[in-house]
Amino acid sequence: MLQMIGDHWLLGLAVLIALAALGIVAMLSKYVRLMLNIIRDTPAFLLINPADSERIDGRKVNFRAFDGTLLQGMYLRADRADPAEAKVIAGQYDEDRGRIDSYFSPHSRGVIIYCHEYGSDMHSCSRYCRALLEAGFDIFTFDFRSHGESGNLSGYEPRFWCTDKEVSDCLGALALVETQLEEERRNLSIGFLVFHGAAVPRF
Repeated sequence: MLQMIGDHWLLGLAVLIALAALGIVAMLSKYVRLMLNIIRDTPAFLLINPADSERIDGRKVNFRAFDGTLLQGMYLRADRADPAEAKVIAGQYDEDRGRIDSYFSPHSRGVIIYCHEYGSDMHSCSRYCRALLEAGFDIFTFDFRSHGESGNLSGYEPRFWCTDKEVSDCLGALALVETQLEEERRNLSIGFLVFHGAAVPRF
């Protein structure tokens, strides 16, 4: 008996390891499914309630994500951070502030593309971006697909985690801002302030 055990101990050890591995896989698959259900069904909390701050309105625009989804965005000029000054009168000029119909401030320090939190909309920028406006940065904020006033692709349901759909939305916003800068012959740096999900889109 001892001789048989001694001859086949490697086989027994391999069987034990295989059984342990199968048990771990079965346990993980069960809990991974539970975690995915929690992520799908539980609304993400917002770090700060956008309703706590005064809303800033700006110049609304429609644009397309890279996959063609229709989105809505809004330009906020640093020299019009006051909601009373947010109206745009095309074709008029101001000696101190330049073209009133321009998307960007005459002395802008750059453009920040604001990407809101999951479950929020472009107006949440009023809480996070006011200091940037006061520092001289123009803001472009937009609604991700299936949020706010933006459209959606059939069959797509947004999640807390960043996907290729949100990256497509961000690329569309970047293309729009770059196009407007080229049309106005402005050479401004562009940055992103990203809150959507835990993953930051990389370009």
